[in-house]
Amino acid sequence: MSDPTIIGQAIIAGWWPWTYYWVSTVELDRRSVLGKLTRGVRTGVYSEDPLPEHYVTQVFRCDKEGTVTRMEEVYYQREYDTRTEAEAGHQSTVSGVADGTLTLRLMRQGSP
Repeated sequence: MSDPTIIGQAIIAGWWPWTYYWVSTVELDRRSVLGKLTRGVRTGVYSEDPLPEHYVTQVFRCDKEGTVTRMEEVYYQREYDTRTEAEAGHQSTVSGVADGTLTLRLMRQGSP
């Protein structure tokens, strides 16, 4: 993958026909103004310094080509502090979705 913020991406066929899941693990934007403001509110000090490394794995429903139409509907989410943890977590999540051992629950994010 050419984008260094992408740790891993996979399309997994579900047990039911026409059910597919998109597993995505990415590095969150360390230069995000919103992230820096949020850190400033928590710590009481605003800084222009980049945020520490932070990664997230999310699972979404998708079609067989991997198109996600409802980004606000997350079925699983896990966060990591290091790239090594994120890489291992991505593989574990892909395996869990593929073999049906990972519990997926709909969590709506960012919807009114």
